[in-house]
Amino acid sequence: MIEIGNERPLNSEHFSRLLAFYRDIVPVCQDLQITPLLTGSFAVFAYTRNQMMWVNDIDLTCSELAFSRLSYALAAQGMETEVKAWHVLQVRKDGLKVDFDSIEYWFAGVPTGDDTLIIDECVFNVIGLSSLRELYRRGLEEGVRRRDAASRAKYAAIAEKYALLCAV
Repeated sequence: MIEIGNERPLNSEHFSRLLAFYRDIVPVCQDLQITPLLTGSFAVFAYTRNQMMWVNDIDLTCSELAFSRLSYALAAQGMETEVKAWHVLQVRKDGLKVDFDSIEYWFAGVPTGDDTLIIDECVFNVIGLSSLRELYRRGLEEGVRRRDAASRAKYAAIAEKYALLCAV
Protein backbone atom coordinates (compact mmCIF):
# COMPACT_ATOMS: atom_id res chain seq x y z
CA MET A 1 0.00 0.00 0.00
CA ILE A 2 1.22 3.47 -0.90
CA GLU A 3 0.04 6.33 1.27
CA ILE A 4 0.81 9.91 0.32
CA GLY A 5 0.53 12.50 3.05
CA ASN A 6 1.40 16.10 2.31
CA GLU A 7 3.64 15.56 -0.71
CA ARG A 8 2.32 17.19 -3.87
CA PRO A 9 3.66 17.78 -7.37
CA LEU A 10 4.81 21.25 -8.39
CA ASN A 11 1.33 22.14 -9.73
CA SER A 12 -0.35 21.30 -6.43
CA GLU A 13 -3.46 23.42 -6.97
CA HIS A 14 -4.23 21.73 -10.28
CA PHE A 15 -3.42 18.37 -8.70
CA SER A 16 -6.01 19.00 -5.96
CA ARG A 17 -8.61 19.81 -8.62
CA LEU A 18 -7.73 16.55 -10.40
CA LEU A 19 -8.34 14.61 -7.18
CA ALA A 20 -11.76 16.26 -6.84
CA PHE A 21 -12.56 15.33 -10.45
CA TYR A 22 -11.50 11.75 -9.76
CA ARG A 23 -13.90 11.69 -6.78
CA ASP A 24 -16.72 12.48 -9.24
CA ILE A 25 -15.67 9.67 -11.58
CA VAL A 26 -15.19 6.89 -9.00
CA PRO A 27 -18.88 6.32 -8.15
CA VAL A 28 -19.72 5.99 -11.85
CA CYS A 29 -17.00 3.37 -12.26
CA GLN A 30 -18.22 1.55 -9.16
CA ASP A 31 -21.83 1.54 -10.40
CA LEU A 32 -20.63 -0.02 -13.67
CA GLN A 33 -18.35 -2.46 -11.83
CA ILE A 34 -15.28 -1.04 -13.58
CA THR A 35 -12.05 -0.98 -11.58
CA PRO A 36 -9.63 1.28 -13.45
CA LEU A 37 -5.89 1.09 -12.92
CA LEU A 38 -3.89 4.30 -12.36
CA THR A 39 -0.93 4.79 -14.72
CA GLY A 40 0.94 7.73 -16.24
CA SER A 41 2.49 10.72 -14.48
CA PHE A 42 0.23 10.43 -11.45
CA ALA A 43 1.49 6.88 -10.89
CA VAL A 44 5.08 8.05 -11.41
CA PHE A 45 4.49 10.70 -8.73
CA ALA A 46 3.00 8.08 -6.39
CA TYR A 47 6.12 5.92 -6.61
CA THR A 48 8.77 8.65 -6.69
CA ARG A 49 7.18 11.42 -4.56
CA ASN A 50 9.10 13.84 -6.77
CA GLN A 51 7.67 17.23 -5.88
CA MET A 52 9.31 18.86 -8.91
CA MET A 53 7.01 16.91 -11.26
CA TRP A 54 3.92 18.23 -12.95
CA VAL A 55 0.79 16.05 -13.02
CA ASN A 56 -1.50 17.57 -15.64
CA ASP A 57 -4.09 14.82 -15.96
CA ILE A 58 -5.05 11.39 -14.69
CA ASP A 59 -4.35 8.33 -16.79
CA LEU A 60 -6.42 5.28 -15.97
CA THR A 61 -6.78 2.02 -17.83
CA CYS A 62 -9.69 -0.34 -18.23
CA SER A 63 -11.13 -2.62 -20.87
CA GLU A 64 -11.95 -0.87 -24.12
CA LEU A 65 -15.17 -2.91 -24.10
CA ALA A 66 -16.34 -0.67 -21.21
CA PHE A 67 -15.76 2.61 -23.07
CA SER A 68 -19.30 3.06 -24.43
CA ARG A 69 -21.02 2.32 -21.10
CA LEU A 70 -18.55 4.50 -19.23
CA SER A 71 -18.82 7.33 -21.75
CA TYR A 72 -22.62 7.34 -21.56
CA ALA A 73 -22.68 7.28 -17.73
CA LEU A 74 -20.06 10.01 -17.34
CA ALA A 75 -21.79 12.23 -19.93
CA ALA A 76 -25.00 11.83 -17.91
CA GLN A 77 -23.05 13.37 -14.98
CA GLY A 78 -22.23 16.47 -17.06
CA MET A 79 -18.77 15.45 -18.24
CA GLU A 80 -17.55 15.75 -21.82
CA THR A 81 -16.51 12.36 -23.21
CA GLU A 82 -14.90 11.32 -26.47
CA VAL A 83 -13.46 8.04 -27.66
CA LYS A 84 -10.22 8.79 -29.50
CA ALA A 85 -8.82 6.84 -32.45
CA TRP A 86 -5.77 5.93 -30.35
CA HIS A 87 -7.81 3.63 -28.06
CA VAL A 88 -8.50 6.17 -25.31
CA LEU A 89 -11.71 7.44 -23.74
CA GLN A 90 -11.09 11.07 -22.87
CA VAL A 91 -13.18 12.68 -20.12
CA ARG A 92 -13.09 16.45 -19.55
CA LYS A 93 -14.69 18.91 -17.18
CA ASP A 94 -13.74 22.43 -16.12
CA GLY A 95 -10.35 22.32 -17.83
CA LEU A 96 -9.44 18.94 -16.30
CA LYS A 97 -8.80 15.69 -18.15
CA VAL A 98 -8.92 12.00 -17.31
CA ASP A 99 -7.92 9.47 -19.95
CA PHE A 100 -9.09 5.86 -19.82
CA ASP A 101 -6.56 3.88 -21.87
CA SER A 102 -7.45 0.55 -23.44
CA ILE A 103 -5.80 -2.21 -21.42
CA GLU A 104 -6.07 -4.55 -24.40
CA TYR A 105 -4.23 -2.16 -26.72
CA TRP A 106 -1.72 -0.24 -24.58
CA PHE A 107 -0.87 -2.96 -22.08
CA ALA A 108 -0.57 -5.97 -24.37
CA GLY A 109 2.21 -8.14 -22.99
CA VAL A 110 2.74 -5.97 -19.90
CA PRO A 111 2.09 -7.69 -16.57
CA THR A 112 -0.43 -5.48 -14.80
CA GLY A 113 0.31 -6.20 -11.16
CA ASP A 114 -1.12 -3.52 -8.97
CA ASP A 115 -0.96 -1.86 -5.59
CA THR A 116 -3.27 0.44 -3.65
CA LEU A 117 -2.64 4.18 -3.46
CA ILE A 118 -4.32 6.42 -0.91
CA ILE A 119 -4.08 10.19 -1.15
CA ASP A 120 -6.52 12.71 0.35
CA GLU A 121 -8.98 9.90 1.08
CA CYS A 122 -8.95 8.92 -2.62
CA VAL A 123 -8.23 5.26 -3.21
CA PHE A 124 -6.65 4.18 -6.48
CA ASN A 125 -5.61 0.82 -7.85
CA VAL A 126 -2.20 1.77 -9.17
CA ILE A 127 -0.15 -0.20 -11.68
CA GLY A 128 2.81 -2.04 -10.16
CA LEU A 129 6.20 -0.34 -10.24
CA SER A 130 7.85 -2.88 -12.57
CA SER A 131 4.91 -2.68 -15.00
CA LEU A 132 5.02 1.12 -14.96
CA ARG A 133 8.75 1.02 -15.70
CA GLU A 134 8.05 -1.31 -18.64
CA LEU A 135 5.42 1.06 -20.05
CA TYR A 136 7.84 3.98 -19.91
CA ARG A 137 10.63 1.86 -21.41
CA ARG A 138 8.33 1.03 -24.33
CA GLY A 139 7.50 4.72 -24.66
CA LEU A 140 11.21 5.46 -25.00
CA GLU A 141 11.60 2.83 -27.72
CA GLU A 142 8.65 4.25 -29.63
CA GLY A 143 9.88 7.84 -29.19
CA VAL A 144 13.27 7.12 -30.74
CA ARG A 145 11.54 6.54 -34.09
CA ARG A 146 9.90 9.98 -34.20
CA ARG A 147 11.70 13.13 -35.31
CA ASP A 148 9.28 16.10 -35.07
CA ALA A 149 9.65 18.72 -32.30
CA ALA A 150 6.53 17.68 -30.38
CA SER A 151 7.66 14.05 -30.34
CA ARG A 152 11.13 15.06 -29.14
CA ALA A 153 9.60 17.02 -26.23
CA LYS A 154 7.38 14.08 -25.31
CA TYR A 155 10.38 11.73 -25.55
CA ALA A 156 12.33 13.97 -23.13
CA ALA A 157 9.44 13.90 -20.63
CA ILE A 158 9.17 10.10 -20.89
CA ALA A 159 12.93 9.74 -20.45
CA GLU A 160 12.87 11.90 -17.33
CA LYS A 161 10.03 9.88 -15.77
CA TYR A 162 11.68 6.60 -16.70
CA ALA A 163 14.90 7.71 -14.97
CA LEU A 164 12.91 8.66 -11.86
CA LEU A 165 11.21 5.25 -11.85
CA CYS A 166 14.54 3.43 -12.24
CA ALA A 167 15.89 5.28 -9.20
CA VAL A 168 13.13 3.88 -6.96
